[in-house]
Amino acid sequence: MSSSYANHNNAQNNFSRSIKYYFRRYLGSKYSNIDPQPKPSHFIIVIWSFITSFIGIGTLGLFTWNIEFFREREIPVSIGSMGATAIMIYGTCDSPFAQPRNLYLGHITSSLIGITVNIIMKEITSFTTNPISYKWLTCALAVSLSMLAMQLTNTIHPPAGATALMIALDDPKITSLGYLFAIVPILLGVTLMFLISLILINIQNKYPIYWWKQKIIDDQRSVFPDLSQNDDLEVGQHFREVTFPTPVLSFNVRKENRENFHNNNTSRSNSFSENTLANKSSDSSSCSVAQSRQNKLSLSEANEYISKLENELNELRKRIQQLEL
Repeated sequence: MSSSYANHNNAQNNFSRSIKYYFRRYLGSKYSNIDPQPKPSHFIIVIWSFITSFIGIGTLGLFTWNIEFFREREIPVSIGSMGATAIMIYGTCDSPFAQPRNLYLGHITSSLIGITVNIIMKEITSFTTNPISYKWLTCALAVSLSMLAMQLTNTIHPPAGATALMIALDDPKITSLGYLFAIVPILLGVTLMFLISLILINIQNKYPIYWWKQKIIDDQRSVFPDLSQNDDLEVGQHFREVTFPTPVLSFNVRKENRENFHNNNTSRSNSFSENTLANKSSDSSSCSVAQSRQNKLSLSEANEYISKLENELNELRKRIQQLEL
């Protein structure tokens, strides 16, 4: 009787922990890294990606053709770029391009740029005899400017390029919406797909990895393995704020921590050498020959330690320069 009661309590505790870790995954990898659930096999991830993609695209189709409000007004919630987004967030949910920041801002930025370019080019080409002959320029400008804006804002989401291109192709169902297109279907469709990924993917996987940007903490003990715990606390930790996604990850090293690190190590090495030299000069007048030999030995050790610190500082400066690049 007692064993069955204990098993029942263990089952309840395991279920409550599973629920807790499930909702913790919503907050990103900062809180879900301590998740005790092992990563599922590749086969399970593939099958689960199919299920989530089927539900996500199916939901957009239901909104387009089965909800009277959208069907009567011919508002296409299910558009081509959402298919590429489904592959991105359901099939590669750990990609930096699939995270919420890039998902939302990439699509919205591209839709606004595509609408603006299409309106301006229509006005310019309306004075020509054959406006359709300039459609290639509209498409090229819409996609290229969208890519430029996403690169400058670190919000690259590849399917968003298809959003800008669809608008530039001048489909009457799309262009008739004007800037409302950025809200319906873009914002609505992205939100539906994101909520489905948030609810379903976290059953077997983890999504999102981060919401806005990922922060990685580096401990300088990996650069200076000889530093003690107290020295480490005096110097402090160095932070690299990594903003995804860019073709080359942008690392922003905090300048204050870096300067404090250099100053503390330089002052430590200088004070060490000054104290050693002062001790040598004071002891040389009163100590025996054996003590003077010992002082000479300690001075050589101090010089070796100082040179070692200087080499390590040079290595750290090189690493900082690489991170800043």
